[in-house]
Amino acid sequence: MRSCEEYKALMMGLMDNELTPEELREVKTHLERCRECREEYQQLKNTSALLPDLTYEPVHDKELDAVWKQPYSRISKLSGILLIIVSWFVFLGFSLYSLFTDTGEPKTIKIAIAAAVLGFGVLLVSAVRDRIATYRTDPYREVKR
Repeated sequence: MRSCEEYKALMMGLMDNELTPEELREVKTHLERCRECREEYQQLKNTSALLPDLTYEPVHDKELDAVWKQPYSRISKLSGILLIIVSWFVFLGFSLYSLFTDTGEPKTIKIAIAAAVLGFGVLLVSAVRDRIATYRTDPYREVKR
């Protein structure tokens, strides 16, 4: 036979319908016999009725996609990318300007750096052009990932 403290722990399970049939039978029998536990169970029911049902509803992929596609998240992402690109162009422009206006550097170094920058620019434009062409002809563009 259990003590009243053990039955008090099972009363919440009784209210939430989480007890096994054996535990349910034991708790109901004990509540019929013990006035103190019966009063406490009634008080728990009254308190529980005052509280709203708190349920957890998981966020679905559809809602998450809607949040990520909102204008603010797109604007913040695009503004971050734009700031990075602009800052790199300013940095690169200043570096090239100071390199070519400085008379102390040999001409071969200046030509090599200019060729490296020009080669990077050509590769970047080529990669962007290929990506745009691939996007336009992508047969799986409508498939959600």
